Amino acid sequence: MEKILIVEDDGTVLNFENLELSHEGYTTVTATDGRQAMELFEKEKPDLVLLDIMLPELNGIEVLRRIRKTSQLPVILVTAKGETYDKVNGLNTGADDYISKPFAIEELLARISAVLRRSKASAPVKQQTKVQNREVELNLQSMTASVQNQSISLSKLEFLLLKLFMENQNKVLSRSQIIDNVWGKDYFIEENTVDVYVNYLRSKIDQPTKTEYIKTVRGVGYMMVNYLMKKSLVVRLSLRFMIIVAASLLLLSIIFIQLLRLSQKNKMERDLSGAARFLSEQLEFEKVIIPEFLDLPYFITFLVYQEENQEVYVTNDPFLPCLPVTQGKAKKYFQRDYFTDGDLNILYCAVECQLFGKKYVVETAMDIQKEFSNEIEGQIAKVALIIFIPILIISYLLSFLITKQTIKPVEEITLAAQKMSSSNLESLLPVSKNDDELDQLAKTFNTLFESLRKDFDRERSFTSDVSHELKTPVAGILGQANLLKRWGKDDPKQLESSLEMIITEANAMNSIITNLLQMSKIEHGIIKPQSEEFNLWALFSRLKNEFAAINPQLEIFFDENIDLSLKSDLELLHQVLTAMISNSIKFGAGKINLYGKVCEDKNDDKGGQTPNTQKICIQVEDDGPGFSEEALPHVFERFYRGDVSHSRSAGGAGLGLSISSVIIQSLGGTISAANSPSTKGALLTILL
Repeated sequence: MEKILIVEDDGTVLNFENLELSHEGYTTVTATDGRQAMELFEKEKPDLVLLDIMLPELNGIEVLRRIRKTSQLPVILVTAKGETYDKVNGLNTGADDYISKPFAIEELLARISAVLRRSKASAPVKQQTKVQNREVELNLQSMTASVQNQSISLSKLEFLLLKLFMENQNKVLSRSQIIDNVWGKDYFIEENTVDVYVNYLRSKIDQPTKTEYIKTVRGVGYMMVNYLMKKSLVVRLSLRFMIIVAASLLLLSIIFIQLLRLSQKNKMERDLSGAARFLSEQLEFEKVIIPEFLDLPYFITFLVYQEENQEVYVTNDPFLPCLPVTQGKAKKYFQRDYFTDGDLNILYCAVECQLFGKKYVVETAMDIQKEFSNEIEGQIAKVALIIFIPILIISYLLSFLITKQTIKPVEEITLAAQKMSSSNLESLLPVSKNDDELDQLAKTFNTLFESLRKDFDRERSFTSDVSHELKTPVAGILGQANLLKRWGKDDPKQLESSLEMIITEANAMNSIITNLLQMSKIEHGIIKPQSEEFNLWALFSRLKNEFAAINPQLEIFFDENIDLSLKSDLELLHQVLTAMISNSIKFGAGKINLYGKVCEDKNDDKGGQTPNTQKICIQVEDDGPGFSEEALPHVFERFYRGDVSHSRSAGGAGLGLSISSVIIQSLGGTISAANSPSTKGALLTILL
């Protein structure tokens, strides 16, 4: 039967896993920390490793990395940390499967069987082909990928995922289909793990190409599409600019022609009225007009006729008809088929004058059949084709380049924002040196993302720690209960041992839940401090009596000038001091000092504007090893125990000092941790 190395720091979980696997016929070897696991791995040569992530000495991920340097044997991660990020990190490092605590032993056995079966199967033959989608190329033989002829780094799972997409272009793949094809049907992977890997893949393909290759199909899954040229914002703005230029040119041309025609008409009217006045004056003074000696423009014809009978007196154009008086204004006159070969279309001006005591009409005219503005109007289409089209092309290209350069920072911001998610808020939006509106926008979002990142990190850490602290005892309880159900109930010794472990783990869970509930109620104002005046000496004496049997070396010290009366919540302060003294008993060498002093709170000194405030200072000092430099900033964090594995072997859940910090804040005070200059042990200080 196969040999399995079980690596687990929690004794209860390790015990039931060892018993169950042994009962199933597997040979088991156990380790409780990372270094021991590596030693047993080299020595025992197991067929499979069940590996917890949160381990002392070396964490599970580092153990997995070291195993993968020399071996490809199956590794299943077994841990209470259920975050998607942790799963992806483990699988990306080379784990074959992942199971979260608490779990049913049947599921664990099924996973072990499936992983061992796959490890014995022969590896599939690699195809000797390449798959390409525009700038993305996949070499199935060498298992490499490139984007725009530049090689990109892909993990094994990322390569298989990209291969699946590229072999199924323009096909919608559900998350379950992706899991079956990439991880395998025997794997138990949550669907949001697929989303994380797709985001990884997009960051490596979309960024250099600025192309959306993998498209999200809402409610279904994903689809890889060939990049089709879309009307981007740059193209749309350029087209709009070109249309505006075209419309502007057309409008300017129309206005120009109309102004030209108006100017030509005014000039013609001035010429005609001027010629009419000139001829009228000539008749009145000279009584005769000789056409050959008149100083008139060649294009002006004239006619002088008697108004009464329209008898022509003199003319230079025998075909010019006698037309009504216009009082010095120019008017158009048109008559169809006036000539045998065409129409009469003239602009004329007719004025009255006196000659030989009779009324005569002096009429001047010019042909507008071939007016200059009409010729230009007829050529406008040709001019538009010759001039407008090149201008439009040039305007489009210029606007495209200008707009693209202007939009480039927006594209960079958009691309950077697309890469962000709740699991990836490390990268920030790019900020140029222009300090313009876009930079201000990017800085605003970066400030927001930084705040969100801290919140997400804090939430993730808290959720992960709560998960670890609750799932571990649950796993132990379920494991022992399952063991009893399957075969342990018939063994009196095992029955007693299992029941004792179940009671212990249940009490641990109850303590964690009670503490978390109290912190939550205090933080949300459900539990409010009840202020009352009490004697500090009485409180210290009460604590000394309560701990007398546990630690008789607890000593009390007071400053001579201290006012022993204090107004605060007596029971909450008692709870805090109990936790602080218990912590000193657990980690100290025996001697504990409890101080009551008058101290100056330097935190009240606001920029030197107000003097330091005197406050009651309560200190608990022990003679233990004290706090390490690495641990000091985290002493009051929830579930912090000073080791990366959060080992439960020392007892407690790492919530005592966290609750103390929350309570003291609700009392309007501060709490801090340091190492004592005199004893070198821990020194916890409360200011009220």
